[in-house]
Amino acid sequence: MSGGQVEEAVLTAFGRSDRAVTRDVTVMVCVAGGDADALAEPAATPAGELVDTAGEPHGSPAYRRRLLSALGAREPARAYRFATRGKR
Repeated sequence: MSGGQVEEAVLTAFGRSDRAVTRDVTVMVCVAGGDADALAEPAATPAGELVDTAGEPHGSPAYRRRLLSALGAREPARAYRFATRGKR
């Protein structure tokens, strides 16, 4: 944050290994602001890209995409609200 504006927002996920995959979601977060509902649909796209296609013991690819979509919408919205609190 600089002057009440988001400078950078990233979404990072781990697949079946310790290899982190990161996507820049700055524009997505700035457009939606602190509204997790507004981030729900845009967060689904990076989630689809970040989740490995193979299944694993911790959940099917569909479950992991749904989980990452929910977290990818909720947590950036929460961080945005926290960072901009009192700055508007």
